[in-house]
Amino acid sequence: MRKIFALLLVLVLLAACAAPVVMEETATEQTTTTTEWTSPETQPTVLPTSFRGAPEVYWPVLQELYRIVHDGFNWGEREADPTLTFDPTMILGDTFGYAIADINGDGVQELILLQDGSWDGPPILLKLYTLYNGEPVLLNFAHRRGYVIIAENGAIYSGFTTGAGSFNRMSHVLESNRQRLTEVYFYDIYWQGREWIVLTYRNADGEGQRNITEEEYETFLWERHSDIIPMRLNFIPIEQ
Repeated sequence: MRKIFALLLVLVLLAACAAPVVMEETATEQTTTTTEWTSPETQPTVLPTSFRGAPEVYWPVLQELYRIVHDGFNWGEREADPTLTFDPTMILGDTFGYAIADINGDGVQELILLQDGSWDGPPILLKLYTLYNGEPVLLNFAHRRGYVIIAENGAIYSGFTTGAGSFNRMSHVLESNRQRLTEVYFYDIYWQGREWIVLTYRNADGEGQRNITEEEYETFLWERHSDIIPMRLNFIPIEQ
């Protein structure tokens, strides 16, 4: 009997050892405070709904100039629509504006975008638009290495440095009901070491290429376009 009782006791102890041990978890509630960061809202530039002296059809162009002056330049926008945005290297002065003028006397008002600064002389022409089939059309624009001048007779003169030792001079007119300028002449001059001066030209006498003397080179470089009388334009600041 004692053997049977001892055997039962052993079996009970073995069963107790084999049973899984369950530990009571004490749940600890953790409170995490999350601060949600909200970026400040970007206030869109409030664009003027009209522009003094400018035909309504030009207002979208002027709104774009206004927005660029206030918000800065975006390269992506220039790639998407190069007719409405600006080469940032042209942003040199501190006052931007526009003028409205019928430069060729055909009754169509042109839009001239301008930049004024602290230097002497007339404002710099940024872009020139006309109307074709009732819509704005870009005719010409300035470049940081050149200039565009509208003369008092309506002719448009421009010149650009195209590289080391090379530059061009050109003249255009705006004919009635045209969507692009008509070229009067074009000269491209390449100079190297005062030995090789090549003139490529297109004018009323034809077109071609020839070598020119150093004296002719100086004439094309310094004297051409030097006596142009600019058209008097009524500069209207874009802020107004």
